[in-house]
Amino acid sequence: MENLEYFLVKLDRWADFLISEVSYDVNHKISQAKVHVDRGDHISDGEIVDRRTIAHNIKKGKSYLTIYKTLTAWKKGEPVRTFHVDSEYSLRIDNNKVILDFLGSIPEIGAHKEEPPQIEEKPAPPKPEAKPEPQKEEPKSTAVSEKTVAYCVKCKEKREIKDAIQATMKNGRPAIKGTCSVCAAKVFRIGKI
Repeated sequence: MENLEYFLVKLDRWADFLISEVSYDVNHKISQAKVHVDRGDHISDGEIVDRRTIAHNIKKGKSYLTIYKTLTAWKKGEPVRTFHVDSEYSLRIDNNKVILDFLGSIPEIGAHKEEPPQIEEKPAPPKPEAKPEPQKEEPKSTAVSEKTVAYCVKCKEKREIKDAIQATMKNGRPAIKGTCSVCAAKVFRIGKI
């Protein structure tokens, strides 16, 4: 494992110990946490400790703080406190006095491990180009003399389309536009005449 130490933005100490990663058990109690020593001008690599060690150190007056890793430095998080609820203690960064542990949104232990290299997929061989069939070009809109029916939203029933014209929608589907023969509202119908 490489011995990397990240520099703090500030040269003063944030806390005695800093927590950067955590893992919880099924009861949402901390099972392990990655704890770093705050040396003022830099942070140690960190070691994995259990929640009993953290709680014991806090009771003895040591301070803990959560930290977040950015690309170039560490970002200061929230102080960690202990609460006694129903003869049990909880480690939390907020003031909620509940039995569950909560250290915010710091990552799970091992979440920063490098992922295995992904296998590059070979591109599919190009499909042979089929010769396009000549298409009949239809005009965008043409006048229609036949009687057609469309649903009129204003009348709330199907009505005959007055002044119907054949149109093509943006997606290429045929449509019929016109006006309602009763109320003169615009009507529209998808499909050919």
